[in-house]
Amino acid sequence: VPANFLDFGNGDTVNPLTDDGGSQAIPLQQPIKYFGRTHSHVFVNNNGLITFLQQLAVYIPIQNPGIDFVAPLWIDLDNRNGGTVSYREHTSGAVLAQATAAIREYFPNIPFAATSAFVATWDNVPYYLDQMRATFQVVIVSSVHRSFILFNYGNIAQTARTWVAGYNTMDNVNSFRITVASAPELSSSSNTNVNGRWALRVDGSLNLPTSFLPFGDREMVNPPAEDGSSEAIILQQPFKYFGRIYNQIFVNNNGHLTFTEPLSAYNPSMDSRRDIIAPLWTHLDNRRGGTISYREDTSSAVLAQVTAVVHQYFPNIPFTATSVFVATWDSVPYYNGGGLVTFQVVLVFSVHRSFILINYGNIAGTEQIWQAGYNTADFVSSFTIPVTNATELSSSSNIDVNGHWSFHVDGSPNCEQQCHLTFTEPLSAYNSSMDSGRDIIAPLWTRLDNRRGGTISYRENTSSAVLAQVTAAVHQYFPNIPFAATSVFVATWDSVPYYNGGGLVTFQVVLVFSVHRSFILINYGNIAGTEQIWQVNNNGHLTFTEPLSAYNPSMDSGRDIIAPLWTRLDNRHGGTISYREDTSSAVLAQVTAAVHQYFPNIPFTATSVFVATWDSVPYYNGGGLVTFQVVLVFSVHRTFILINYGDIAETGQIWLAGYNTVDSASSFTIPVTSAAELTSSSNINVNGHWSFHVDDSPNLPAHFLPFRNGEIVNCMSDVGSSEAITLQQPFKYFEHTYNQIFVNNNGHLTFSEPLSTYTPLVNSGRDIVAPLWTHLDNRRGGTISYREDTSSAILAQVSAIINQNFLNLPLPFNTTSAFVATWDSVPYSSGEGAHYDTVDSAHSSSISLLTASELSSNSNVNVNGRWGFHVYDDATEVCYSSTGIMSLSRCQLFESDFPLEVLHLNDPNCTGTPQNGRVLFHFDNEGLVCGTTLLNNYTHFIYQNSIQSNLPLGLISRERWMNIAFSCVYPLIQTLSMPMDIKVEQSVVSVNLPGQGTYQIRMIPYHDAQFTSPYQGDVEVQVNQQMYVAVELEGVDRRQIAAILDNCWATPVNYSEYQIRWNLIIGECPNPEDETVKVLQNGIDTTSHFSFRMFTFTGASDRIFLHCQVHLCLVQSGRCAQSCNSGRRRRRRRSLEFHHSAAISMGL
Repeated sequence: VPANFLDFGNGDTVNPLTDDGGSQAIPLQQPIKYFGRTHSHVFVNNNGLITFLQQLAVYIPIQNPGIDFVAPLWIDLDNRNGGTVSYREHTSGAVLAQATAAIREYFPNIPFAATSAFVATWDNVPYYLDQMRATFQVVIVSSVHRSFILFNYGNIAQTARTWVAGYNTMDNVNSFRITVASAPELSSSSNTNVNGRWALRVDGSLNLPTSFLPFGDREMVNPPAEDGSSEAIILQQPFKYFGRIYNQIFVNNNGHLTFTEPLSAYNPSMDSRRDIIAPLWTHLDNRRGGTISYREDTSSAVLAQVTAVVHQYFPNIPFTATSVFVATWDSVPYYNGGGLVTFQVVLVFSVHRSFILINYGNIAGTEQIWQAGYNTADFVSSFTIPVTNATELSSSSNIDVNGHWSFHVDGSPNCEQQCHLTFTEPLSAYNSSMDSGRDIIAPLWTRLDNRRGGTISYRENTSSAVLAQVTAAVHQYFPNIPFAATSVFVATWDSVPYYNGGGLVTFQVVLVFSVHRSFILINYGNIAGTEQIWQVNNNGHLTFTEPLSAYNPSMDSGRDIIAPLWTRLDNRHGGTISYREDTSSAVLAQVTAAVHQYFPNIPFTATSVFVATWDSVPYYNGGGLVTFQVVLVFSVHRTFILINYGDIAETGQIWLAGYNTVDSASSFTIPVTSAAELTSSSNINVNGHWSFHVDDSPNLPAHFLPFRNGEIVNCMSDVGSSEAITLQQPFKYFEHTYNQIFVNNNGHLTFSEPLSTYTPLVNSGRDIVAPLWTHLDNRRGGTISYREDTSSAILAQVSAIINQNFLNLPLPFNTTSAFVATWDSVPYSSGEGAHYDTVDSAHSSSISLLTASELSSNSNVNVNGRWGFHVYDDATEVCYSSTGIMSLSRCQLFESDFPLEVLHLNDPNCTGTPQNGRVLFHFDNEGLVCGTTLLNNYTHFIYQNSIQSNLPLGLISRERWMNIAFSCVYPLIQTLSMPMDIKVEQSVVSVNLPGQGTYQIRMIPYHDAQFTSPYQGDVEVQVNQQMYVAVELEGVDRRQIAAILDNCWATPVNYSEYQIRWNLIIGECPNPEDETVKVLQNGIDTTSHFSFRMFTFTGASDRIFLHCQVHLCLVQSGRCAQSCNSGRRRRRRRSLEFHHSAAISMGL
């Protein structure tokens, strides 16, 4: 093999031996960008050239054939008489690294990392009707944005035949010829100073300016489309944009970013009532060339780079980037022609701070309408770059660097008050007064305005590192007070401006406390001078309570009050009055059980308990002691009081026991005649115990799903809404699929943005679900809450409801997620309406009743007060293992003139079966293959089929024809975890991807090497004891699929990404640093086995947790099992781009 060639032969695909023949279409894992066009297939032609759209049998080179081609040596060759024409695509390994290194050497100014190297080799192939031979190679090296070709020449014999070496494009705009006098001279020719090698760049894109952030490894490309957009891009970290928080973003082809939905408009208008960032909003067309790409980057190198940029342009703002979102328009043409544009927008952000960097490259002039800048939905914050024509963007700036603009865009929520924290009530006063009649802590109380910048943040911290730090500080400043902090509350005002301008202030207050001791630490940073009224106070101050010193009890005190025994007590003479808030699992379980016992019809799980105890406290006038306790038990929605009485001495003092509210609307007095009787009184048949339900909410109706842990409550506001709620599993709503939802206070759900309208609109131009859309006001009472629930109990409950009320479903319905939104006792303001609707109003339904109250007594599913609707497409698909079922509405088929007898799968013998008003088409891998094909794209394996109607006869037809393609897609890669405490419960995780297939993975420990005796019950494993572990797949066809353990590792905690880990299996083979690990079976069946000797982590717990990454392999490839012998290992080709994780817990 010539030294300038890349490796070939081993693993290559060989072209058939045919005169003027070639390969079939070869699908590429990484499409090639070739002078602005993107090709996803290539053809290797025997006559020495590569084509992209079709095989080319022409043996005499044509100067301008009207096609894209790459020709290392286009000449009449004949592989029937010897030699080999072969090819292979490399997406990992030595060849890819070698190709990347070559491109970087020959094109040092272009940042590049190859993701694919397609190598085609003509090895010793003879000329036609000649014994003279030629050896040469072409390598197409590509990434998402960049493409290069390497021509490598070996021995090229002399020939009198016509030949060409070079490339051309279909429009003849781009072409190249190697100009040597004879074919043998190719072996010594070069443009790289390496004899016999040529390197050429063929993507057709300009180099990105050096000031741009370079393309990254995980760059995603928008599809070519007029006025198109990316899908919703879920951000790893939320982005704060002028007070609003976004978890997603859309990259629109026409040069702008949006947050709630794509925006296809090509005539720019900043007054679009959307939050929008527009580096260059105009009519662009990536169908005609260029690339629009994006990525979110959290690599340390990029974060350091953008952090330095922000520090340079905003030196007074403390900032460290934690995430970067980069969108690049690279050489994209205007819609009307006339030139290309290259620009980039970079969102740089952390939890509190957000910045935009806009970078401009070459911007051609245009007559199209365009805008550049940003705006907000409420028009409060906006900016337009002030240039008169688009080309000036490349030389404009607000930071003295041509073509660069930087903006600080996190903003703050509109806040008419001073945005401070209090406990019992807000305090909006900005003229400071320490005589406010409140407990108050004020590091700097003056009028501040965080709408104009800065951040006010807080947290309670109980981490051991912070507690140790503040404990040491207290010991230093108060050396005579024994103290150990158990909690820290930190509030920070970071670069907040004064209300009247004039400067910024940065300060912090730290509350350090334990059960008995409390300290305040106040830290000052830069404090600008001001003429405003001030004391050493705070704007965002804390208050604790308003004392109530009255000892003559009166329930009509104009306060919310709970009084287990209100009388004059004196703890100076003895006894203890103590309290705590408790969230320990044992106490929560105890009080939850008590509430269940006393209120059996109210579903409830306590999330917190507040306990106050008066223990042997004497009356003021003497005469005896009292012992009693009040317990507040609560969750998000429900609150209960438990009052417990111990020994209560008799007294002549005035006393009261019970509760009351501010408006006296709810009150209760325990009806006994003397205080001593409290000990034997009760409302629950337990002496000395009283229980009250005090949240003022009625019990939820029996047909409601109960409240559960994790319930989130909407803020109290008129016409308000939740933030965007990211769903764990996408929701399919007729033709659309959504990853987020909004719970609007006025009784409706939306998907793309909140909707504050309180007058219901049947045709609102949105996908909407409205159980009762009317003007509601949760400021006056009630609760609006929501949760996404994937607990087995709830899923089973709603599955049963669906299957009971929708009998015509093709198969039993299995719920994988339930989103529950509840309006609990929310008062009206005015109006009413209940329905659902879609964006195009193609699907809608309204509940038609005379009054809103009738909703509670009517139904479409025979359960009063319950309505059910089927809101996804009438074509449904079910996948499991190698089985697929597609179900269509028989009525819709009939209405569309497709009778049952004309429809079939790929195999015409596989027809549909009528069932419950639907038509079912079924295939499996046993005896009903039905023309199903099995494919593998290196991230998933895919069963494909289609429903077709009979083709019409004759040369032409005007009859309609049906072809519905469907597939069952299964992820090839999984991660599962097994906690090691030897308490085996063979739990199963069922991985369910929406619209995709399911299978199950188990990880099971065994006693023996034969894997016949799994661990059961409680078992102790000794250090150095041999452990045998099986990873088993269920729900796949073992004749077609094998399981491969990629990596297995152990951690001291049940978290697979924990930084402390010990590798057991690396790259399918035992860790060479652990001689006890043996891979016993891998890649030959649906079960893999390995073993190791038990160990513990030094200095950590005596528990270890096992985790494995598994991928699935198609047995037919013949490359599933790998040898781990030294020198014989080979790297596999696959992408982890769609890595899907699932955790499995066995109690092990």
